[in-house]
This record gives sequence, C-alpha cells and structure tokens, in this order.
Amino acid sequence: MYSDDAITLGYVGTDVAITRFVDAPTIAVFNALNINPQVVLWDGAKHPTALTLADAAKEMKSIYVYGDPAWTRYFVAQGILSKDQIDSNYKGNLLLATEDAAHQGFATSEPYKYANLESGAVNVAYTLIHDLGWNSYAQNLALRADKLEELRPCLELLVPMLQQAQLDYLASPDRANAIIKAAVVAYDSWWTQSDGDLANGVEQMRKLKIIGNGDTPTFGDLEEARVNDFIGKATPVLREQGLEIADIAASDIVNNEFLNPDITFAG
Repeated sequence: MYSDDAITLGYVGTDVAITRFVDAPTIAVFNALNINPQVVLWDGAKHPTALTLADAAKEMKSIYVYGDPAWTRYFVAQGILSKDQIDSNYKGNLLLATEDAAHQGFATSEPYKYANLESGAVNVAYTLIHDLGWNSYAQNLALRADKLEELRPCLELLVPMLQQAQLDYLASPDRANAIIKAAVVAYDSWWTQSDGDLANGVEQMRKLKIIGNGDTPTFGDLEEARVNDFIGKATPVLREQGLEIADIAASDIVNNEFLNPDITFAG
C-alpha cells in the first residue's frame, strides 16, 4: 500500500502492524480470522505422548520455520522451545514424510495433505500458536492510516459487505473454492490445492473456530483488550529482534466503527 498507491486494502496481521507502525502505519477495519490458523506440527504416530508443542520439542532436534518469526522468540522466552533447535530454512515441503522433526504450517492445510499422501498417510499432531499465547489477529484487512478520512465513505459501505461475504462463504463455499482452485492452477507455482484441500479448509475453520465472533457478538471486530494484551507481549520480543517499535495502543492500529454490529456468526 505504501509502495503502490493503487492498493487500497491489504492483509496486515497485528504483529506486522506493530512492527511497521513507525514507517508504514496502518489501520485494520475488519478481522477475517478470529484465530490464527498457523501451527507447529509433528508426526503424532512417532510421538504418541507429545500432546503439546512443549512435549514434542523435548523429543526432537529441529523445529523448522520460515525465516525468523517473532513467535519463535516468544516461545523460547516462555520455555516452550530452545533457541538452538529452531531451523529457519523451512521451504514449505511436507518433510514429515521423510524426517522426524516439527515444522510450521496451517491447521487448515498440512494435516489434510499429510493424511492423503500417495506414499502413505502421516497422522500429524499439532499446536496452534494462538493457543500458546501468541494471539495476534492474522489476517486483518487494513489501509494506510493517512487514508482513513478520505476512504471513510467507502469503508462505511464496504466493511459490512466483507462481514457478510465471509459468512456467506462459510455457508456456501463451492463457487469461491472453484475460483481459488482455478487461480492456483493459473499461477502454476509450487503450491497445490485440491477440492479435498479446500473442503477440509472450510471444515477446519468451523471446527477450530478460526472464523468466529470472538468475545463479542459482532462478527469481524478487533477486540481492543486482546490487541492491547498482544502489544504488551509482542513489543519486547520485536525490540529484541533489533526493530524500532513505537509505544502504541490498540486504538492506533484498529478501528471497529465501520462494522455492522448486527452481523454475527451463528455457528
């Protein structure tokens, strides 16, 4: 959004909003996912007594992640992981088919893919990073903070549409799933998406309450108490990474005023 003025809205997780507030401040106006679907997963058959990530970490040498995500530092500080077992070179492959390790992934994707491997099913276990305290909102639709007033008339109309569209997708996902699958084929990257993947994703979003109301009946809101709690957790971790982090509050990065409070998720 800051590099291309033609982009009005983008996905900005709460952790990213905190990280970039100094040089690229954003305001989130809609929370697409109440719970972050990111997980750390491992082979449950090989580690049947590992019920949590802390249990699994005691039984394996490596935890593979993309780059240097701040949540790994938080988990080290909490004693869940040790710094020397974090490997930052994960490439997105289904490595549990060949290696006894743990890796970053999504509850809505990799467990299904592992269960349906042509070479034989891997029955994974996992922990949501949300459940371990890193409770950032993962996919907030946000805009540049300096565009808020200019875009206010648009947001008043658009945000309730986004609320309803998310609920309509859960109720009847087939048309949107077909569009998603066609896009994956057209982009022709390393990522794959089958009909089963997509149907499972919807099922898991319901089952794990990844999409839901949160603590209020308004669907899609960003609860300021939760955001402030997360800011308190994330700020020292991000500063430890050498980042310049401003002293901010939830009201600096979220705005719920455009939501229709009557739109709610009935489950």
